[in-house]
Amino acid sequence: MGPRARKFARAGLWAGLIAGAALALATVVLRLAIGAPSLQEVLSDRLLSITPGQLFDFLLERLRQFGKPLMFASLTVGLVPVGGAIGIAYGWTAARLRLRHAPLRQGMVLSVAVWLIASLAVVPLAGGGPFGVSVPGGALGFSAATFIASTVYGLVLATLHAQLAPRPQGEELASTPGSVAAVASSRRIFLKRAALWGLGLGALGSGVWAIVTRGSRIQPSHVDTRDEGVMPPEVTPNDRFYVISKNIVDPEVDASRWSLKVEGLVERPFTLAYEELKALPSVEQYVTLECISNPVGGELISNALWKGVPLGRLMERSGLKPGVKKLVFHAWDSYSDSIPVERALRPEVIVTYQMNGEPLPHKHGFPARLIAPGLYGVKNVKWLTRIEAVDHDYRGFWQEQGWSDTAEIKTTSQLIVTPEWGKVYTSPALLGGVAFAGDRGVSRVEVSTDGGNTWHEARLKPALSPFTWVLWTKEWLPPPGEHLVVVRAADGQGHFQSEAWRPTFPDGAEGYQKRLVIIQERPEQAG
Repeated sequence: MGPRARKFARAGLWAGLIAGAALALATVVLRLAIGAPSLQEVLSDRLLSITPGQLFDFLLERLRQFGKPLMFASLTVGLVPVGGAIGIAYGWTAARLRLRHAPLRQGMVLSVAVWLIASLAVVPLAGGGPFGVSVPGGALGFSAATFIASTVYGLVLATLHAQLAPRPQGEELASTPGSVAAVASSRRIFLKRAALWGLGLGALGSGVWAIVTRGSRIQPSHVDTRDEGVMPPEVTPNDRFYVISKNIVDPEVDASRWSLKVEGLVERPFTLAYEELKALPSVEQYVTLECISNPVGGELISNALWKGVPLGRLMERSGLKPGVKKLVFHAWDSYSDSIPVERALRPEVIVTYQMNGEPLPHKHGFPARLIAPGLYGVKNVKWLTRIEAVDHDYRGFWQEQGWSDTAEIKTTSQLIVTPEWGKVYTSPALLGGVAFAGDRGVSRVEVSTDGGNTWHEARLKPALSPFTWVLWTKEWLPPPGEHLVVVRAADGQGHFQSEAWRPTFPDGAEGYQKRLVIIQERPEQAG
């Protein structure tokens, strides 16, 4: 590469970096303005799908609600160096072909080239299909947004490169280098560029912040009252129910455009509109949901009243053909999972459209979602659009990463209320929390205050349904000193939860929750 080509490539690098920042800003603005999914979201889905389950669990435990905003911000910022790399290639090509004039025309050619590469190579490799045909929300909006962003990038790159690249003899500034006019001109150019960079970066940062704050994030249940010394409510309010999904930005589905299809190996496929689904005979039931990534004593667990149509009635209407092994549930955001047909047809499995007496909130799956008692949240598909009967073993989004396909909830118990550290107790203190065993119910909760050497039965509040957690309490007059409080629960069949600690991956956490409590001596004892 000769000196001239190196100068053109260097100009291309700087022009490409600035154009990359403009590209990143354009994707963010378009996401906020028209709601079309961004390239970053498509890439995020692909990264999640190839992330080993153990690594995902490790990151989830440490990053929690900051994980997805950090991923979106990283992918957005990553567009800048990618833009710089393309700029180097453009600069080298411009030097070889002696491209100096008509930057708008060259910018449009570059824009179309970038759009085609993204649409026919990058997006398909990320799982979005050619031109985004498989992107949730439709290919038209995504493809249009990608073209607009590519156009911004191409025009900015070509225009800036034309200004930054070395000029031929005769086009130099009339002012000699070092003259007052040349220095003043350079200073003005520098200040203008610095101001534009500042405005651009500020706008980009504001846009990214707007997306990540309105977007999907891992939200623990906000009914955790352990710091307040009071028991949680039996029914979790909608705005405090835990939230977790694979998306950077969860879909907000228009009910008038939504429908539920029942198809596959069925005699009578059919489609239901939202109002048609709500018009069918319905049931109401309390069901507790727990995330398969919930650690021992974790907050990814909540309880609500759900209203919907029994799945068995829908499948009876469709007429299952012989040989069906599983029902596959497809979602608006391209998520999918499956349940063995025998389990799916249980009367308690429902397609729900109401939560705690209100329409499903968007972040909990509006217009409709699946509620399958006894199975971790991974199987309770949100934003449901299609139910497919199949005759083979189907592996869903998370199963492809190694997570359990059976996903049956394990018996668990939590310490939420314990005596305050360093406090003097002259009357009994309250121990309390929740216990849950999926659809098996909870028959017994026991508490130990000496690290598990002796156990005492706790009082259970009657469960709201066979599919919910139970609240438990135990009064205890704590003597002075250190006490290791431990809790364990038995399911409805009398089987106690496992004491051996196991991580959440691949099929849910196990182990006893323990908490150290230090009690001060009473005044008469201290004297």
